[in-house]
Amino acid sequence: MQVEIPDQIRSDPKLIAAVDAATSLLKEEIGNTILDVAAHWDVPGNDSDQKALDLTLTDSVVTVASRFVLSEWKNPSRLQTRLHRLWGDLLQARSAKQVEKLKEWLVTSNGE
Repeated sequence: MQVEIPDQIRSDPKLIAAVDAATSLLKEEIGNTILDVAAHWDVPGNDSDQKALDLTLTDSVVTVASRFVLSEWKNPSRLQTRLHRLWGDLLQARSAKQVEKLKEWLVTSNGE
């Protein structure tokens, strides 16, 4: 998994510690996969107090995103659950795209 962390996060010890912890949990959640997944962390544009972080997961087919409030890092099981759901969202969206492609292929193959 490729992980992108902007300098705004890297330069803040509190933020980089939070991102590193969450990224470790995310890597555990994803495990071994053949999917080429990229994770991009960012500070929301309107969050000058840096009380939230955005995480975007992207593969070759879909992109999903979620905002994480920094207070969530105080409860690792809650954070892990949120990361699990986000990973599940990516897999579900990817499956839906693949089913749609398969349906299109079946329609064109059968001349309907």
